[in-house]
Amino acid sequence: MANSIYTKKLKSEADSYSIGVKELVMADLMSIGYQKQDAFYIAFPEYTSKSILEANNIMNSIATEANFKAIVKDR
Repeated sequence: MANSIYTKKLKSEADSYSIGVKELVMADLMSIGYQKQDAFYIAFPEYTSKSILEANNIMNSIATEANFKAIVKDR
């Protein structure tokens, strides 16, 4: 997805955390109770057509970052 579809507010919030918009969407979904995998596929729909292993590797690399964990907790 092109970044142009996102609002300036969402882009600004993502920038304030030094992450991408999709990562912020994933963090927000997890902070309201979505499971990691569901949040990942909603935020990154392009990975539904990739292998499960590839998607899991990307999902886990995002979710295990200290910055990401702090954002989930903060949100």
